Amino acid sequence: MLASVARTAPSSTYRALAASAIVHALLVALIWVGEFYFDISILPSRVWLVLAWLWLIWPVVLFFHPDRSPLRVFVPCLVGLVLLAPCLSTVWPFTAWAIGGIAP
Repeated sequence: MLASVARTAPSSTYRALAASAIVHALLVALIWVGEFYFDISILPSRVWLVLAWLWLIWPVVLFFHPDRSPLRVFVPCLVGLVLLAPCLSTVWPFTAWAIGGIAP
């Protein structure tokens, strides 16, 4: 009876994927901070934009992994969103600029 309540530990693959999602968000945020606050140009703006949008793949990858649980998906996604939160106000205008040529 107690065995059915106990949860198994996530595999090392799942931990690596969760850590990769957080590192990806941190990388996007650090590049954004470097560009807008320290005037350090590491990547072209369109490359940064693609990198920022590609983060949305991580929640899907974590959700479909066999070792998932609601908490194991929620925590890395929440940490990633917190890291990306300051960048989101820049992602929307840059997307309009990259697609439609409208200046941000």
